[in-house]
Amino acid sequence: MVRYRSCKLLQWYSKGNIRFWAKPMQTDLVKTFDGKEFNLMSLPFYLAGLLDKVLAMVISKV
Repeated sequence: MVRYRSCKLLQWYSKGNIRFWAKPMQTDLVKTFDGKEFNLMSLPFYLAGLLDKVLAMVISKV
């Protein structure tokens, strides 16, 4: 379980959030300090231009 104090995130499909960072793509189950859990998908910066395609792929697998 990964805990983040604050992140500016883009809400995605009401089941999780997306952030862009300089590391490889990964997905984590995150727990806020008030106990709420959500999925956090971390995408490398170079995928920002392909966000619509990445989201379509993720949603089709759900």
